[in-house]
Amino acid sequence: MTTDEKVKGKILELLLADSRKSFRAIASELNISTTTVSKIVKELESDGIILGYTTLLNWQKLGFDSTLCLQLSVTKDADIDKPVWVCLAEGIVVLV
Repeated sequence: MTTDEKVKGKILELLLADSRKSFRAIASELNISTTTVSKIVKELESDGIILGYTTLLNWQKLGFDSTLCLQLSVTKDADIDKPVWVCLAEGIVVLV
């Protein structure tokens, strides 16, 4: 594994743990420049490795007893741009 691949892996690891982490904080933690982090993240986005950023909710704190989340896979000719996350909680359907 090259140094570049290791840096990409570390950036992905940090973003998976906290997708709101700033490029400055990532750069500081990895001892690289903010510009380098920005370029790598943009590359990962344009290559389709990073598909987006999301918010995770604590459904129990919102008053729901249980939550079921599943990812639907679709064929290439489906009429959507990306996989759809469907969350069911006490009869309420949330499409993300």
